[in-house]
Amino acid sequence: MRRKHTKFMKVLLILATCLIVLRPTALAAEVRSGEIPVTVTLGGSPPTVDEDYKIIMKADNPVNPMPEGSVDGVFSMIITGADTARLPGIEFSSLGVYTYTISQEVGTNKLATYDSRIYNLVIYVTNAENGDDLETTVILYKSGETDKLEEVKFYNEYEEEIVDIPKNPSELPKTGTSTMTIVLILFGIALIAVGLIQLPKGRSK
Repeated sequence: MRRKHTKFMKVLLILATCLIVLRPTALAAEVRSGEIPVTVTLGGSPPTVDEDYKIIMKADNPVNPMPEGSVDGVFSMIITGADTARLPGIEFSSLGVYTYTISQEVGTNKLATYDSRIYNLVIYVTNAENGDDLETTVILYKSGETDKLEEVKFYNEYEEEIVDIPKNPSELPKTGTSTMTIVLILFGIALIAVGLIQLPKGRSK
């Protein structure tokens, strides 16, 4: 009886071990932050051909999770002309506080004053109420300010392009004079031609 009990306990132990080993591994909880809208507006005298504006999102810590397509903790996208685009969300799998900066790269148009403001993005990753999932809290604000914002905005101002006009009137193109000269030359040629035609008639008389 004692041997049977021992064998039974061994079997239970083996079964318990198998259940632990073969138990499906629980997937780590993940959460994705929302997209961040970015708007570029223009003022003054914008160029007739839309300019490309490069928006840069940079992680304060290189190991921070980043949107897909990032390189070395930097994500960039292009907004052409006055338009709105969205920075993609970020996948998080660990609790923590993650900080980023969002800025606009200065362009090359000499007539433009590019918006150089920097935005701070703070993402808190915490446990959800159910204790199993994660959730994010996103806070966006301008550097040096405390007001929470819903989107990133950049404003670029353009000066009007000035065309140089010669101050000396003699430097202006003499279109009228040239035309009159041509007319007089043609009129003279016509008179000579008429004279040549009439010349034989005069001799015959």
